[in-house]
Amino acid sequence: MAGSYRRRKETVGDLDILAVCRRGSDIVRRFVAFEDVDRVVAEGRTRSTVVLRGLKINEYGVFKGQKRRAGRDEKEVYAQVDLPCIAPELREDSGEIDAAENGLLPDLVDTGDIRGDLHAHTRATAGRATLEEMAAAARERGYDYLAITEHSRRGWLEAEDVINTRSWRRLKRLLKR
Repeated sequence: MAGSYRRRKETVGDLDILAVCRRGSDIVRRFVAFEDVDRVVAEGRTRSTVVLRGLKINEYGVFKGQKRRAGRDEKEVYAQVDLPCIAPELREDSGEIDAAENGLLPDLVDTGDIRGDLHAHTRATAGRATLEEMAAAARERGYDYLAITEHSRRGWLEAEDVINTRSWRRLKRLLKR
């Protein structure tokens, strides 16, 4: 790679590719015959210019000539280059485009996949809610479990420090609903 892309400029107008070969090589002919070439702009003995897919992508959308083809959302933009939408978390230049082309993008963890919480505090220590409120919130979220992990300056709290017997019975009823 050469030019503005090689210099890691914030915006890139075109991609400059430098190739070294033996005299008489057919590298230029092979370059302009590349399957993704939409149009050959110039073809010479030592230099060629091609347009790939004929699209311009910028902050305003995807354009073919002056006509806007996509840009309302990311899915539209990816569809213009025949790819499924790649989640931002996967955009690390580590093979995600090849994975997308081959239908091998991984499924990301979604909030609906979370089954519980293994570290929570009530207002008895560092939290803001009562145990009953936390149990109700966990139930609303569809959690299968909620671990209360209280602490204090003097060491771990005993269950009696957090809830009384009446609260404990109410909590068990809440979790069973």
